[in-house]
Amino acid sequence: MTKKIVEVKNQVTSYQSSFEEITNIASSLGLSESDLAECDQATLADKGLSQFVDKLPELQLQKKAIDMHTTIATSILGKIKQRAIDSYFSTEENLMTKSYVVSFKYSKHTS
Repeated sequence: MTKKIVEVKNQVTSYQSSFEEITNIASSLGLSESDLAECDQATLADKGLSQFVDKLPELQLQKKAIDMHTTIATSILGKIKQRAIDSYFSTEENLMTKSYVVSFKYSKHTS
């Protein structure tokens, strides 16, 4: 589970840095984010952003994947909170730890 979290975090960071880079170059050319969204690939190429034109479809796919995973994770978290599954897990851990301690103490005294 932790590997997946790190992987998603890395993808989000990669997407954000690529998007920031494109936005910074566009703003230096006098284009806003809304201008970028409205421009087609040919217009962006004409404005000097040709090196990023190829990245746009990939970034859009990354954003869709990130949004999808975020939506799923948010939904799962909501269900966990709604059903208080985290408290059941915590109770189970406490019971398991206590029964281990009790059985360990019992085995020490019987030996």
